Amino acid sequence: MRRFVFFLLYDPDGYVDSAVLHTLNGLRPHVEHIMVVSNGFLQQESRERLDAVIDEVFERENVGFDSGAYRSAIGRVGYAKLAEYDEVLLINYTFFGPITTFDELFARMDPKPIDFWGLTDHVAVSPHPMLGKGIMPEHLQSYWIAFRKSLVNTADFRDYWSSLPNGMSYHDVITVFEAALTRHFGDLGYAWESAYPAENYSVNNVSMEQPLLLLEDGCPMFKRRLYFHDLVDLDTRDVAASEVTAKALALGFPRDVLIDGVIRRTPARALSTGLGLLHLVADAPAAAPESPRLALRTGRIWRDWLRDAHDPFGEAEVLVVDGVTEDELRDGPAAEYTNTNLDDNQLARARGGIVDRLGDTLAAFDQDARLGVLVPLAEHRAGTRLGHGWRGLEAAAKRVSTALRLIGPLERYAPLAPFVGVAAYRAAALADLPARVEAVGGWDSLVRLAEVDEAELELVLDLLAADVAKTNGFVASEAARRGDFVRSSQVLQYKFADASARFGPEQRAPFLGPLEHPNSFIRPLVGDWLRTKAPSTAKVVLQGEESARKKLGAAKRAVTRVVKKKGR
Repeated sequence: MRRFVFFLLYDPDGYVDSAVLHTLNGLRPHVEHIMVVSNGFLQQESRERLDAVIDEVFERENVGFDSGAYRSAIGRVGYAKLAEYDEVLLINYTFFGPITTFDELFARMDPKPIDFWGLTDHVAVSPHPMLGKGIMPEHLQSYWIAFRKSLVNTADFRDYWSSLPNGMSYHDVITVFEAALTRHFGDLGYAWESAYPAENYSVNNVSMEQPLLLLEDGCPMFKRRLYFHDLVDLDTRDVAASEVTAKALALGFPRDVLIDGVIRRTPARALSTGLGLLHLVADAPAAAPESPRLALRTGRIWRDWLRDAHDPFGEAEVLVVDGVTEDELRDGPAAEYTNTNLDDNQLARARGGIVDRLGDTLAAFDQDARLGVLVPLAEHRAGTRLGHGWRGLEAAAKRVSTALRLIGPLERYAPLAPFVGVAAYRAAALADLPARVEAVGGWDSLVRLAEVDEAELELVLDLLAADVAKTNGFVASEAARRGDFVRSSQVLQYKFADASARFGPEQRAPFLGPLEHPNSFIRPLVGDWLRTKAPSTAKVVLQGEESARKKLGAAKRAVTRVVKKKGR
């Protein structure tokens, strides 16, 4: 079958990652002509990488989103040219694939007596999740739609594209283009089919809600969005990107391609979670290995390195930093960062997974060539780093990140960062940091840009170390002794139970807004003071809160019943 592919690409920096090239190489044996349609201009190096794989590149102004790009590209090629092909495919960059090859997919779909087809479809939903009313019809998902000659060579096809408006937002892409296309041609009598039909699954959106089942059923792709979508929302649907990672790798998908495909738009902790990274070691300390490949330093490294040019790595491949000094713990900014009366036990736990087992630390870097930073586990014991990890320095961190031209979004709440300075770094992951600092005018200039003092800037660089590594293509992970990890996880269960009890039983879902505690204003501002100074009044307030919570829960359940009844 002769095929023409329009492959839609968008990257704000004009960069083509190896996941895109992997997909294009997978398509090449099955496709006669591939046109990459880039919404935005491409870097020269990326353009050259594409030219080695595909037939032509169409760089255009980034207007119109998917619908505008496809309409413009189809107009550029012309309907007469497309009429020469048996199948015209619209494919975008938002998935990983093929797992191995696309051979089975095309072999299975080629004989189908249909006019257009897709990889997956979305079931009809009422009310429309984007509009809040009406019905979103069942539809093929637009990351992969194939049109046969029986549709392409018609006035209906030409009329559709000539009348399709530019998308003005992601919202438009879904409502005007993706959700409407299948119904439009279906209502005109054209037959369509999904390679992995929704009727075989128990969810609305199988590509996001049951990716493991798709892989088990032989689907050759999985969505990139699994790695930067709201992790809490995925969790309520029993989806874990780390499980998808493990399954895809077991089926033969290249790990480096996966990492390259998400590292530039996924925060460091989310990326570590999605890849399932965690370095666990035995509880007992082990003798330090004598190895020139590993260096051990005490105290923070950033000022000595970036201001005074004392390279902490020397000739070593891996640097282990053994915490901050006692003076810093007592009086310096580290005391603010820990937000707790740090005792010897907490410091021992921070050191336990990295410093006390240097052989295991070095082995972790040897076993994973993409590991760039190893930091202590953010525990659920005697600390609040998971909820307040920026310690008031997020604005400064954003300024420094922008100045140093680090890629990808920062974590919202809990940066994957050293605890009291304890960490291990791969030299290659931080190698260009001095040049980045020099490019903004040096250390003193960076202090001014950060709008903090020198000691606080060192903390900021602690907080951004994983992002520096990510910019250079490396991932970060946490490390802990097994016993410490178990105890922290057990404490987490109680904390989660306590927090969950303060909310209603309904699961969080998209389009419903952020999850907020019904008493989020009263408790943090006056709760503790009121319970201390006026316990009887506090009791009345708490009783009122409980009554209001029950009424709110009853109202939500009533609304849910009405919505479900209307949906049926």
